[in-house]
Amino acid sequence: MISRFLPMCALFGALLLAPFTARAEGADPKKAEAAQRFDRGLQLFDDGDNAGALAEFKKTYELFPNPIVLYNIGLVYAAMGRPVNAVDALEPVVSGGSLTGEKLERAKRTLEDQKARIGRLTVTTKPEGARIEIDNVEVAKTPLTGPLRVAEGNHIVGAIAEGYAPARKEVVVAGNSDATVSLELVETQGKQLANLTVKSQTRGADVVVDGQATGKTPLSTSITLVAGHHKVELKRSGYVSETREVDVGEGATGELSFNLAVDQAALGTEGATLAIESDEHGLDVSVDGEHKGIYQGAMRLPKGPHHLSIAAAGFYPVDRDVDLESGKPNVVHMELEPTPETRADYESSAYFHRTWGWIGI
Repeated sequence: MISRFLPMCALFGALLLAPFTARAEGADPKKAEAAQRFDRGLQLFDDGDNAGALAEFKKTYELFPNPIVLYNIGLVYAAMGRPVNAVDALEPVVSGGSLTGEKLERAKRTLEDQKARIGRLTVTTKPEGARIEIDNVEVAKTPLTGPLRVAEGNHIVGAIAEGYAPARKEVVVAGNSDATVSLELVETQGKQLANLTVKSQTRGADVVVDGQATGKTPLSTSITLVAGHHKVELKRSGYVSETREVDVGEGATGELSFNLAVDQAALGTEGATLAIESDEHGLDVSVDGEHKGIYQGAMRLPKGPHHLSIAAAGFYPVDRDVDLESGKPNVVHMELEPTPETRADYESSAYFHRTWGWIGI
């Protein structure tokens, strides 16, 4: 899964880099920075760092709005499994007539594929006027003017209103289909709402509050709940589940931190192998915030999402999100960027050897 999109990246990079950078040559500093960030985005995407590539392309588009950059943004969103964002980026590119030939055909194919991965979700609440959350992110307020567009798959739909206990349901939405969720909120009998922040280095873990699924880590926002005593469980396949209890006062924000331990006995069935490839040696590796030390070879980890941090002397550290699949090779290609000091030492050494080579001749 990690290397699934690398061939695509190599292709669109080769196709699009030349015209974009050509326009930036001799331009003002803002366009020069845009070209540099565009190149950096291509490299990051080619290395499998989708989040980093997206950040660079977005900044590029902010500096120099260009359909080629927007096209790349759409492709990155597609690679990240975010079809709604991908469609929003690709539709104006396809309809604007700015792309031609193979690039236009690729944009059309990707657009149609991403549209097929979007479902339509209708949410109703009693009472109306409740804030609607999808996967713990507020997106609308009832009554809705139309169905919500969501990516196919599992989602936690929540409704929050003052004076009522939040209501949540888990729903499965299929691509290019309709789903409906009705949420009935219960009055809190005078109790105010509170918030709970749940933090964990473990990614993709289910957060269960009082027996009700509320989302997956990392949660982008705090969880809204009724003030009082709550039981919070964090669980994910391949890890030992952990349960905590917490009291949160009215109008207050509580916080819980979890650090799930790997279930070594489960790695046989719930594990996957991760290998790192790099031209540099002495890579210092951390996985999900846990320091693993100098990389010696392939590692066995629970399947699913992980966050890698790679460091090496004389190079900038690199962070990478990966999603490991069991029974398949999971290879991360890391290209580290040297620090200015390392680059200067290399150039000085090269100049020294070149000079003495000519003297010898």
